[in-house]
Amino acid sequence: MTRLHALYVTLKDRGLGTTLAILLVYVADYAFDIRYGTDTRSWTSLDDLRIDSENKQRGEMYQPTLALPLERLFRELKLPASSVLVDLGCGKARVLLVAAKVGLKTMRGIEFSPELCQIARRNCDLYTAKTHGAATFEIIEDDVVNYEVRQDDNVLFLYNPFYAEILSHVLDKIRASQRAHPRP
Repeated sequence: MTRLHALYVTLKDRGLGTTLAILLVYVADYAFDIRYGTDTRSWTSLDDLRIDSENKQRGEMYQPTLALPLERLFRELKLPASSVLVDLGCGKARVLLVAAKVGLKTMRGIEFSPELCQIARRNCDLYTAKTHGAATFEIIEDDVVNYEVRQDDNVLFLYNPFYAEILSHVLDKIRASQRAHPRP
């Protein structure tokens, strides 16, 4: 389906107002990457990546979280700047960059694709250079099932990164960390 046809279908099915709102979100995504010189928009199939984890088949393709709604969510949540955000399956690090944009200071991304980690690190470096920001980014190249939730991790984010069996394992680790180090 061409983009023009998709636009037509959206107009027909959802109306002008909703279609314009959707277009605004996609224009904002494009503008985000243009503004910071980053590469976070393009979807990437796991089949196109070198991933050594046995969980490759239990992962989902990289699909960026929409920047504008995410920024609105973070602003609505009013997270303290001292929060430590961890994106489990961070892909190209868009969530980390948006978190920095709204004032968080420490962000971690866990990603099992070496190529996506390289892009994520580059995106974080470009964002930092462009904004002269004080945010700290850490991209950890590992499978999320190996990540030991740290006691200062207090905001955990996932955007459809992996199958339910992996999520179950990750949730067990989060619960264990919360029991060992209670925190809001």
